[in-house]
Amino acid sequence: MDPRSRPVKLSISVSADAYRVHESAVRRLRRFMGRQAPDLVSLVQSNLEGRDAIGLADDYLDSVRWSFPTRRKNSLHRPGRPALSVPREKSYSRLPSSRGRPPADPSRN
Repeated sequence: MDPRSRPVKLSISVSADAYRVHESAVRRLRRFMGRQAPDLVSLVQSNLEGRDAIGLADDYLDSVRWSFPTRRKNSLHRPGRPALSVPREKSYSRLPSSRGRPPADPSRN
């Protein structure tokens, strides 16, 4: 067995409210999935497994409403990896009737 995939046991405490939310989610899933619905522990495990570090950190920053300008300045993404760039000037020349201009705003009519 690969040592990186060996299970690690966690013992965590959650608030009663968080526990009730997960219990409610399990009940809702049972209505849709029947016997195939996960139990509470399986539901929590599915939220913890299969995530990458950057996505997990981004989700946390979203949940605590970390300010976007600060996040952009201190990116979580690895240095040396090309970031997705946004074109500075968008060309609309591919649109047949636009003649280089953006489409008209239909709400102005």
